Amino acid sequence: MNAKIQAGIQFTSRVGGNANEEFKRKHRLRTKPRWLDESPENEHSFDICTFYRKEFKAVLDLQIVKFRENLSLCLQIVKSLAAVLQPPFEKSVT
Repeated sequence: MNAKIQAGIQFTSRVGGNANEEFKRKHRLRTKPRWLDESPENEHSFDICTFYRKEFKAVLDLQIVKFRENLSLCLQIVKSLAAVLQPPFEKSVT
């Protein structure tokens, strides 16, 4: 996953941008107010790779959940269709 993020950073620099500066500008450190936290300097600051790794995992998790929902719905439809299309079994009288 880090390789994909690094490839994105390199592509950004190739087209004339600076990914790290953009990240620092748009993803500021969000700390709790002083009245909630006496030592906000203890907050963890994400670097660009950690932040996007977290975002990738969230997107992948959402896609897996949606895939499972769609798969279960399809299986329910196929099961009911298979039950309807079964040939009738009759005992032959000889």
